[in-house]
Amino acid sequence: MTEKLPKPQRVLYVVSRFPWTSTTFTTNEMAVIAGEGVQVFVAPVWKTPADHTPHALEKPFLSNIIRPQWKSPRTWWRIIKGLFRRPQVIGVIAQMVPGHLISPYLPFKLLASIPKGIFLGQWCVENQIDHIHAHFLTSPTTVALIASVVSGVPYSYTAHAFDITSQHPKSINGSIPLKCLRAALGVTISEYNRRYLLEHWPEISRARLEVIYNGIDTGMFQVNGVHTADNRPRRVLSVSRLEAKKGQDILIKAVALLREKGIDVRLDIWGDGEQRHTLQTLIDSLGQGEFIQLHGPIVQEALVEEYRKADIFALASVLLPWGDADGLPTVLIEALAVELPTISTQVTGIPEIIRQYQTGLCVPPGDVDRLADAIEWMLNHPSESQAMGQQGRQLVIEQFDRRHNAKHLLSLWRELHAQRTEG
Repeated sequence: MTEKLPKPQRVLYVVSRFPWTSTTFTTNEMAVIAGEGVQVFVAPVWKTPADHTPHALEKPFLSNIIRPQWKSPRTWWRIIKGLFRRPQVIGVIAQMVPGHLISPYLPFKLLASIPKGIFLGQWCVENQIDHIHAHFLTSPTTVALIASVVSGVPYSYTAHAFDITSQHPKSINGSIPLKCLRAALGVTISEYNRRYLLEHWPEISRARLEVIYNGIDTGMFQVNGVHTADNRPRRVLSVSRLEAKKGQDILIKAVALLREKGIDVRLDIWGDGEQRHTLQTLIDSLGQGEFIQLHGPIVQEALVEEYRKADIFALASVLLPWGDADGLPTVLIEALAVELPTISTQVTGIPEIIRQYQTGLCVPPGDVDRLADAIEWMLNHPSESQAMGQQGRQLVIEQFDRRHNAKHLLSLWRELHAQRTEG
């Protein structure tokens, strides 16, 4: 007789968007969970642009995307059934209202989340879902909470970055304590985030909050080859969305400064976003169009080769005035996994992976001169830089491997469900 797998066996992930290039950490986690015999479904809260191309890791989950069809009577029938099933959900929603009045945008996000959450709650009942997990403590966790109340299925969340730190009216989060306290389990991606949550909302200390780093496929990101050619520009690589918190303007200025000093270096930036035109204008104004280039979006499969062709990886993340910042960028983990000498900034959880003179160099955010100095130091100290890359890969294998970290999350879920069964 086949031994029955422990719960959860069917998990619903609630995410902001899916498929979505900049959240490969979620897909990495789902891939491992699915590989452990768990059936994974995905419910995106917001629509993905029609021209978005899924990467290979996302494709196995495309057939398991759950979206309410608002023109379908069946969708609204599910919502009605969900309300009758757990009318107390109205009281829980009422508790969330005050926390969503701190910004003119939040009430609309809550209004959009309510029918989605009720729909998913009823869908969970009909499809025997064991567990709900949300990535980001914003609307996905709001939806997960509502779905949990309707279905009786426990939920957990992973908090990342802006979802706990941003004070911008468009991205500020609401009802954080309520969402954390009602969750069966809270997870965040860095020790910095854990400290931040407990310092700003001390009442969360009553809930369970674990740190699990984002993980990558360390088998996919293999060791970088050593460059020996001396007759070419040294290549700095950066990969990110082109938005203010990534600090790409700082990196562009730093590389331009090095070129003004006569250092033969070029910068290749992969990614797209709202700042692309602004950054291109900056590059042109510096007269560096030949040596500093924006290449646009890139799929993960092609990105591996870009890491291997580079001499240095740099990400100049900054803390924006309203608190938005990177959490712990996956690209830093990927760069270290191929032993690529890596430079970043002293922002949020980044120093937990870029450990000064051990796994890379961390400079103050927004400091063009210090960033340029760090790049120059690495170019002039190849042996030391290579040693940092080697230590970086070892750290990634020990603490940022997707298999280990996702299995740890799954073990926590199973522990919760075992306790519920015993209770």
